[in-house]
Amino acid sequence: GSGQMESCLSTGKIFYAISMSMVLAASSATFAGSNWYVSQKSGKDTNDGLSEQTAFATIQKAVNVSSDGDSILVDDGAYSPISTTNKMVVISSQNGSRFTTIDGGGLERCATLGTMDQTNSVLRGFTLRNGVLSNDVGGGSIGGTVVECIYRDNRGVDGGGAYGGVLKGCTLTNNEANHGGGAYEAVLVDCTLSENVATNGAGVYG
Repeated sequence: GSGQMESCLSTGKIFYAISMSMVLAASSATFAGSNWYVSQKSGKDTNDGLSEQTAFATIQKAVNVSSDGDSILVDDGAYSPISTTNKMVVISSQNGSRFTTIDGGGLERCATLGTMDQTNSVLRGFTLRNGVLSNDVGGGSIGGTVVECIYRDNRGVDGGGAYGGVLKGCTLTNNEANHGGGAYEAVLVDCTLSENVATNGAGVYG
């Protein structure tokens, strides 16, 4: 119920070998490909994105120009929603979820990382907030491998916070849905859920 804390070691779908391999891969800093840099404060999308001094302004620009195996390093700030279409990239904040946010603005999903069963895209160290979808699922995210992120104040028909995907070391608070206020049909590893609201499965459904 509301306010109840749950420690979820392995709630949700049975672990897939590929899902667990992606969780382990997400623990390392980067893939072996190119590094792309993003800074809301000093970046411009007309830059080349190849250094902190020539960073892009938006995460989506870095996603668009990246290739499988690349890493995207994001400076502090509040960023617009992203879509990766299951591209095999690691998107990491420089200083963690306290300082780096993807905000749905009450109108969009924060992170569309793939379909609910696609986990190639890795997102690490962000707060995902205000993702609101009145007629769709996963206000915070859909799919992907999400590591050490905070889901807060997201809404969706199913999976207010997360719909599918793999979550590791995440905190899900005050998310709302019909089924799975925190998460719907997702694999959760060492996650904490509190004050999520749903008609069925306030914390996790499925």
